[in-house]
Amino acid sequence: MEEAINIMNQKGYEKCDILVWIKLNQDKTLYNNIGYYLRHIAEFCIIFRKKGPFQKLKSRTVLHFHSNIIIEKARKSCQKPESFYQLVEEMIPDNKYLDVFARQCNQRDRWFSVGDQSIEMPEELRS
Repeated sequence: MEEAINIMNQKGYEKCDILVWIKLNQDKTLYNNIGYYLRHIAEFCIIFRKKGPFQKLKSRTVLHFHSNIIIEKARKSCQKPESFYQLVEEMIPDNKYLDVFARQCNQRDRWFSVGDQSIEMPEELRS
């Protein structure tokens, strides 16, 4: 996470907040995923904004309305919950958005999706 923050800082962005997605199974129990040391039942999303005066962004941003936690059922592998996109789009309406580490199932209008699996690629072109 620290490396991602450093890279984004170098690109002219600063961290606003961290969103936590608590994953649930279909029966609404905690998602049982194996991590290196612990069970991984959560995913994290770092929210960035362009560096610079905050007043311009503040005038068109809905602040202090949403929680930093989403509790929702896990979907396909690496598919983010619909409420994640709704939260970001409500927080900063009528904008363009960047989804890093995206998969093909995460493609959406107004979102630029980046990831090694964000487009369908023939096997011979993968490296």
